[in-house]
Amino acid sequence: MRVTNAIIFLCIFFFLFQLLVQGFTEGGVLQSGLLLTEPWRIITCMFLHANTEHLMFNMFALFVFGNQLERRIGGGAFLFIYFMSGLLGSIGFMFFSEPWESALGASGAIYGIIGALVVVAPRMIVYFFGLFPLPMAAAGIVYALIELFGFGAADNIAHSAHLLGLAGGYLFTRVYIERMNEGAWEMSMNKAIIFSIVFSTVVALFFGYVNYNDGIYTKTQACFYGKDDYEVIGCFENLVREYKENVRLKDVCAEYLRVYRYVNASGFAECKGFFYGRG
Repeated sequence: MRVTNAIIFLCIFFFLFQLLVQGFTEGGVLQSGLLLTEPWRIITCMFLHANTEHLMFNMFALFVFGNQLERRIGGGAFLFIYFMSGLLGSIGFMFFSEPWESALGASGAIYGIIGALVVVAPRMIVYFFGLFPLPMAAAGIVYALIELFGFGAADNIAHSAHLLGLAGGYLFTRVYIERMNEGAWEMSMNKAIIFSIVFSTVVALFFGYVNYNDGIYTKTQACFYGKDDYEVIGCFENLVREYKENVRLKDVCAEYLRVYRYVNASGFAECKGFFYGRG
């Protein structure tokens, strides 16, 4: 089985767990404030999707572009570029987001595949939006411009992840092809897996340490696993009391009010004025 198709199978498998297992998605999405204690999120987020439409669109793009790239450069190199592009996409998201914001999906890695195809198959014709024939090089530029102009838009799309994933795929592939032509480097499957694990661990621990915030996000995330709204609110109320005289109260309130904007509880009074205005 090609690596591309194996990844598609894993994404569908993960999505079934998302539908069937409560809390499975929340335990795997990318959230930089949790990475120091839960570093696996830097990898698992690439296999999770928000809904069926998100999954189908990404898997169709992965099937079309991924198989084209893997056929040209081999499974080891494909896996390396896929994961490295996905990790760079995650870095792009974390750099431009708050520690409590979350992301999921294979889009950053798929944009990396598009960037890689610009290098290895620039004249390959693709039908943009299924209608307009464009050489791969031109399509890559169009994709980059779309993400660049969408940057900062309040559309719930991680444009920074797409843009950095695309750039990463292009740059990694250029370097890889040049080194391979010189006979200096050939990426086996084992090398790709080891390098991806090491690099992802370093990235996760670095961003996790920078955004740890005294463990605030680990504690607030635990609140979301309450069996009902009363238990969740009670958990947040306890955190508000714990951090009442602490400079981290603002971060606790950000998480509390992000979910329960208008709840009438004692902790809400302590948080009033933070981020979301009035209760």
